[in-house]
Amino acid sequence: MIYWNQVAYEILTKLTEKIKNSTLESGFFLLAWPANVGKKTAVFEIINSLGVLPQDLMIIENPGKLDGNLYQIKVDVPEKERVLHIQEKDFLNVGARQIVEFLSTTSFGKYKVVFIENIERMNISSANALLKKLEEPGKGNFIFATSSNKDKLLSTIVSRA
Repeated sequence: MIYWNQVAYEILTKLTEKIKNSTLESGFFLLAWPANVGKKTAVFEIINSLGVLPQDLMIIENPGKLDGNLYQIKVDVPEKERVLHIQEKDFLNVGARQIVEFLSTTSFGKYKVVFIENIERMNISSANALLKKLEEPGKGNFIFATSSNKDKLLSTIVSRA
């Protein structure tokens, strides 16, 4: 079950249909509403309904709260630092350049999707490095981001959504 308000549900349903009908070939979408009301669930619902293959999906999940320390999305992450080992779990540590690189490769299926949870935790340099890709993700590429505090986002990020 999806938890968000009726207006958001209708908008996301129309968005999903436009993607499926190929009337929308790419885009950057920002889901910005209060915490704990289903933004992440909504994005996963869209991803599942589009049938996105696992190898065509990059999820940057909750940057900033892995072990109580603050991790931000950086501009670039050196190869040796791309996997973080925290509390016996592995987390992929990606930067804006890895996101751009991921979207620049050919997809295995119909769509390539990047989901950035809590995009407001991205630092300014990373946001600037990602702006061009947010504006023009490339055909078949979709970027979904969530934010519980739209006021913390750069206006340049909001304007591209």
